Amino acid sequence: MPALMNHDFFGKDLLGDDPHIIGDTDDDRDAFLLGCQGPDPLFYLATSPLHAKYWHLGTQMHVNFTAELFCALHKAQDIVSADEKDIAHAYAHGFICHYELDSIAHPLIYATQYKICGAGIKGLDDSAHSEVHAFIERELDESMLWRIRHQTVAEYAPYKHIIIAREHVLRIISKMFSYLALTVYGKQVPPDMYRLAIHKMRRTQHLFYSSTGMKRNVLGDIEQIVRRYSMLRSMAPRPVANPDPWVANEDHHEWDDPATGTPHFESFYDLYDMALEKAKKDIPLFDQPDFDLDAAHKLTGDINFNGEPSEAQIEVHEVKPLGSPENAQGAENARNFEGAYDSEDFEGDYDSGDTKGSNE
Repeated sequence: MPALMNHDFFGKDLLGDDPHIIGDTDDDRDAFLLGCQGPDPLFYLATSPLHAKYWHLGTQMHVNFTAELFCALHKAQDIVSADEKDIAHAYAHGFICHYELDSIAHPLIYATQYKICGAGIKGLDDSAHSEVHAFIERELDESMLWRIRHQTVAEYAPYKHIIIAREHVLRIISKMFSYLALTVYGKQVPPDMYRLAIHKMRRTQHLFYSSTGMKRNVLGDIEQIVRRYSMLRSMAPRPVANPDPWVANEDHHEWDDPATGTPHFESFYDLYDMALEKAKKDIPLFDQPDFDLDAAHKLTGDINFNGEPSEAQIEVHEVKPLGSPENAQGAENARNFEGAYDSEDFEGDYDSGDTKGSNE
């Protein structure tokens, strides 16, 4: 999942190009931008002892039955009341946006992850894949925040501006999620599961927010007492001006799609633009009254959110060992990842701010 900010920026870029894909109310806009986060909020249920068993549904939605999921999403717009349909419609359009960016950008992200984890550095192997994946996506978030807003998290607190919506919007989307969980994955979930996930996501983003980097480093150091790499340090954006993330592949090094082995040279920014163009084409197809399972298969090409054939599971691919000519780039990437944990040092205090915000 390209992380929180990139999905939000993606939705706002699409609205800038075509504002008529949703209604004109604040609730419609908020629902659309929540949709741009896709199933990702469900991962934050892992922080709730009462609801942790449901976070795996987020993984299932990313991996399995992708065409069936979009077919059910189309039908889910009809299970809400007449006065809720605009919000449901906007959310569905945002959900498509999440899929477009995920499915197109994930092959590069996974290819970079495999190179880092397979470079032969002791302790930096597939056991650290979650931290490495989060690290890559955080670097891309920092880069796009600077490119789009010319700001860092010192000026822009994501939890104040993203995943903002009124409670009745969350309740409508929760109905849709319950329908998707039951009809596609055969899981009966609490009727307010999605609402709870958003609240957990907001709290976690607030906890992770570090305007100067001090809180991020202090909490990250504490976490690293018990584990080699810190998930908090991997996820929490740094206040870095004009970042130049090597993970974005702006120099257009060759990389192979992990699912197909096809060589590519695109940067993350190239893939971001490709996903925008695809979203503009796919949303009108999704809106057709006769959109059905066959149409969903055509829309997705049977490719899941990870950018691989739907139903499959991402597996670690063999990567040439550190020092070999075939993995020179992977070795460099791994050293850059290791360096990120040794060199990041920010001073000062953090401003926790308040919990109010806007989807500006």
